[in-house]
Amino acid sequence: MNLEGHGALVTGCGHGLGKAIAERLALDGARVYGADIDLNEVGEVEREFRDQGLSFFGETLDVVDGSH
Repeated sequence: MNLEGHGALVTGCGHGLGKAIAERLALDGARVYGADIDLNEVGEVEREFRDQGLSFFGETLDVVDGSH
């Protein structure tokens, strides 16, 4: 699938299924904005993906906490 020119927001991207989805979207050309509650995990994913030349921007986010 060609996702060049498209963006995607993936929550829970620090590991597991969220990470796999983020990687697949990025490999297909999307600019991926990834969020995870764990800053260390999302940072590791960001470094890993960027080392592969993928477009990925990570940020911490707690989708359950409505106070932000």
